[in-house]
Amino acid sequence: MRGTILLLDSERSLLVDVDLLRANALIVYHCHEFANALKQFQHVAPDVVVAVLSAHDSPSIVPRLRGLVDHATSIIVAAVPEEREAARKAGADSFLLNSAPPADLLYEINRALILRRSGRRLPWN
Repeated sequence: MRGTILLLDSERSLLVDVDLLRANALIVYHCHEFANALKQFQHVAPDVVVAVLSAHDSPSIVPRLRGLVDHATSIIVAAVPEEREAARKAGADSFLLNSAPPADLLYEINRALILRRSGRRLPWN
């Protein structure tokens, strides 16, 4: 399924396999820093936003991302289990453990793209 993904992750992320995402017909804008991700919104309207948060990151970036996307754009957050509830309260639509296999992320992205066709976002998992 085709779609545009804005991916914010650290260089040490094991969840993200950018080559796998691109091999599945996804256009991926990959950023390692939040400031660079914000700049991408000047040029790109992503279908899905993926934020892979490291231990020192905070889900507090999610409301800022939510404010930049349209109502049908899903935000997927991957983090440690302790951040799950904070991510939900911040406005994330889906949560994955940052230790999940890359195929799990691809599955969530495809679900988000299917829902986007009808103007909906992922339901909280």
